[in-house]
Amino acid sequence: MAIVQSFSVLIEHIFGAPQFPLYAAVVVLLLTFWLRPEQDDLPELNPRMPPELTDRRRILDFIRNSKTILQNGRVRFKDKPYKVMSEWGRMVVLPPECVDELRSDPRMYFTTPVTDVSFKSYAANGMNF
Repeated sequence: MAIVQSFSVLIEHIFGAPQFPLYAAVVVLLLTFWLRPEQDDLPELNPRMPPELTDRRRILDFIRNSKTILQNGRVRFKDKPYKVMSEWGRMVVLPPECVDELRSDPRMYFTTPVTDVSFKSYAANGMNF
């Protein structure tokens, strides 16, 4: 009985406090920002399911089944770009037809990924990707 009374006192204290509208507004704004849909024209290969609030499932699924997920994306989207959530974040996958155009673009510098810690041995040997 004492627990019920203390809980009712707590609820009365929270809802009766003059700061409650401020707290409620902050919570509503945070939830609105957090749950808003992405405004993007590209389709997503592994989107969030309705009750999900984080990307944890999508990232773990990509880590475990990346080859299958990307093969399904190639079949599903054919020669169109699409997004996929990976362990490196949201990535855009381009169709193979774009490779020559990207390779000849002077703004693209493909040795930048080689400076990553995991690729230092390749960069030391002068390999250019």
